[in-house]
Amino acid sequence: MQPNKTSESKKENKPNRKVLNAKKVIIDGITFDSGLEGYAYSLFKQFKIDVVVKPTKHELIPKRTLFGKNYRARYYCPDFYIPALDIYVDTKGYAEKLSIFKIQLFEFQTNRQVHIPSTEMEVFSLLYECKQKLSNNS
Repeated sequence: MQPNKTSESKKENKPNRKVLNAKKVIIDGITFDSGLEGYAYSLFKQFKIDVVVKPTKHELIPKRTLFGKNYRARYYCPDFYIPALDIYVDTKGYAEKLSIFKIQLFEFQTNRQVHIPSTEMEVFSLLYECKQKLSNNS
């Protein structure tokens, strides 16, 4: 039985709801994947917190061949890294299951926590806490 071609074409034309509202934002010549990510960066600057934007990709699963089929490597790259506190931050307006799985795998492999704020208020609260910790360490 052949698949219904009309149903396949309808699936292809359907917009991806997960990223429908995500608009790229450019701040200081850096392109961010969403407004929330750009907002977080602007708060890092406002709070004078040194941050690494898009630290190097971490290989979660290496490239491999299994049962005669080639599989590409799988990577994860958090949005921000705060070296002074050894904290990773990954802003997610909508965290899909695959993203959560990659973050959990990253945390397991590196033994480091990733903070996942999903609203501007959560971003503000997290960075305010980071600023307080940095002030106490000084």
